[in-house]
Amino acid sequence: MANLFILDIDGVLVKPGGYRTALHRTIAHFLEQLGLPDSFNLTEEEIGTFEANGITSEWDMIPLTFAILFDKALSNAKIHLPSLKQAIEWFRKTHPLVERPSYVENIAEWLGMAIPSLPLADALFSRLQQNPDNHPFRNLAGQPFTVEVLGNTRDFSANPFSRLFQNQVLGKALFAQYYPNLPVVQVESTLERYDEPNLEPTLQQELREQIKNGQIRAAAMTLRPNWVENISINGNSCRAGFSPEAEIALNLSGLEGIPLAGYGTLLWACERYHLAIDQILKPSEFHALTAILMTFTDITNALHLTMRLYQPAQGNFPEGSPFSLGDFLPDEPLHIHVFEDSPNGIRSVIRASEILKNAGWPVWLNLWGITDHPHKKKALQDLGAKVFGNVNEALATALEMNRN
Repeated sequence: MANLFILDIDGVLVKPGGYRTALHRTIAHFLEQLGLPDSFNLTEEEIGTFEANGITSEWDMIPLTFAILFDKALSNAKIHLPSLKQAIEWFRKTHPLVERPSYVENIAEWLGMAIPSLPLADALFSRLQQNPDNHPFRNLAGQPFTVEVLGNTRDFSANPFSRLFQNQVLGKALFAQYYPNLPVVQVESTLERYDEPNLEPTLQQELREQIKNGQIRAAAMTLRPNWVENISINGNSCRAGFSPEAEIALNLSGLEGIPLAGYGTLLWACERYHLAIDQILKPSEFHALTAILMTFTDITNALHLTMRLYQPAQGNFPEGSPFSLGDFLPDEPLHIHVFEDSPNGIRSVIRASEILKNAGWPVWLNLWGITDHPHKKKALQDLGAKVFGNVNEALATALEMNRN
């Protein structure tokens, strides 16, 4: 049998202190501009609730936070605010908010307005344009500055919230290197300063040895951006997704060099196959299929084959691209272990396994949930995962199963 370990990064391989710090610092920066105290910042409980409901990207969390603040502030105001700068100035002068709003009470309504081809924040902006009277942010309707808050959240040249967050994540030097034409703030890299490895050194060593000896195959499946050479989406070099954030985490975890199905990898798939990124990220089966197949072949072949499985009727495949799973997969059952801290990754692997089974491959799934957050724990258990408080316990159990 072939043993595959599919590993999430944030919350599993690493404690994402860097992203958390960048999230809080970005929100704190704009709160200060609005004249609000840091008590208005997101709490860990609220972030966990976002993630348990599938809202896992800070590129959504931050704009949604400020959309709530501006919407509440404008509930009794009759004013036209042409730009975010003017909206901030108005907010700071008038002090329209006294009580801290709830940031999570309308999540179900947001999710009901999702558009498959768009990030959640951008989808809510689109819905606002279409039907402002039936919208959770109806007070933002007709305000030109709203596009700077909820729109273009994956374009650092257009969305100031996403741009500052990315600047915080990478620090001045890396941000200037990968996004040379954008304004840059003199800050340290929160990833380099605050990320911590979750894997104990002995488990890092055992994983490396078993990978080297062919006892297991491993890949990272993550929403973190990763670097792919010579790629830009539709000519936009400021598009989010292409910076070596996942590689930084793998190096920290002692697993540098394992196949990496990250955000950048899938953006490359979008470029080649004319897909929408938010349709193929986990919980989509596309993401997990890519990670699984990358443990057997290179990124190009893996994406060709994933596309054939994902859209079997799609034409226009490159000449000589692989057609059959048998070209790459061993003629033996696949024992897939997935280590995730949120439901989306589990769903992605479950869906991918059904596709592989339908294609004729025996697949055995082992679902390992990693969290101590009560909402996330229940969501993972509802999907059939065994939930552990930390990845070391889960990995030790999985490796013991392999030894036996």
